[in-house]
Amino acid sequence: DKKKKIALYLGRINPTKGILELLEVWKALEIKNWTLLIAGISEDLFYEKNLRKIVDEMTFKKVIFLGPVYGNEKHKLLKSTDLFILPTKTENFGISVLEALAYRIPVITTKAAPWSILTKYSIGWWIENNPIDLSKAILKAINKPYSELINMGENSYSIVKEKFSWDKIANSYINKYRNLIS
Repeated sequence: DKKKKIALYLGRINPTKGILELLEVWKALEIKNWTLLIAGISEDLFYEKNLRKIVDEMTFKKVIFLGPVYGNEKHKLLKSTDLFILPTKTENFGISVLEALAYRIPVITTKAAPWSILTKYSIGWWIENNPIDLSKAILKAINKPYSELINMGENSYSIVKEKFSWDKIANSYINKYRNLIS
């Protein structure tokens, strides 16, 4: 078992992403041996300032703002992450969810993102967009035996390869065009 575990939010620092709600839930829960990392480009400096103020007021809650991460730094961050959290209020796809799954990371996201496969294949939690469901999902994830999180991550990688590989996507488009022509 890994002693110190990492939960990650990676995306734009924007009110629509639910970071404020994530911090409020994180603050209220009894979380030990986990660090919440928040990485991404700030689109609203006033919003980010308020988020940082909340973090500064927390006691014994490990939350770190990383700012934007790219390239090898992003790769290392994703490789070291144990849980990905995107409590979004609106999302057309959520490429960061796919990226986390490809890095073998179980995901928590809301039903505002089209990721029902998280529940269907037991590779994460697809929840209603409210603090109670977010709290429950985080508690379920952090209280799982570490080996189960690892298994969820391995399964997520297999699902991504099966459903989202370029071959699969290309064949899907080819079949759609064939159906249009015939």
